[in-house]
Amino acid sequence: MKRIDGFWLIPALLFGFHQIAQRLSWSNAWLRSYADDVLVIPLCLGLLDAFAQRLQRPLGFRRRALYALIGVLWFGWFFEDRIPRNHSGFTSDPADFLAYASGALLYLIAASALNPNRAKSNRDGSSGSSRRN
Repeated sequence: MKRIDGFWLIPALLFGFHQIAQRLSWSNAWLRSYADDVLVIPLCLGLLDAFAQRLQRPLGFRRRALYALIGVLWFGWFFEDRIPRNHSGFTSDPADFLAYASGALLYLIAASALNPNRAKSNRDGSSGSSRRN
């Protein structure tokens, strides 16, 4: 059985590396504008997946897709609408929505590949699920 509970480490490490790269001036304008926005959804939802896995309540694809949609809408609303309206040091960039959506898509693809709820083959080779009482 594949497990997804360590998946959040990948975007966390990439995020950390990007923060270091920015401090050392190794990052370009595109990465400074969009890399963190792409990584935030897989990081947050990866942590949610890990928490659900630890509680032995793994998420299915539909729930992951719903959470990804909610994450894109929430981050878009909060960071592209609310904060720029209330703080003059922040700007709204509609392209950030695409970055959030790209991160959600990457998360869904990776989570599907690591999905512990995928239908398993029975020992006799037939597919499907069976319930044991």
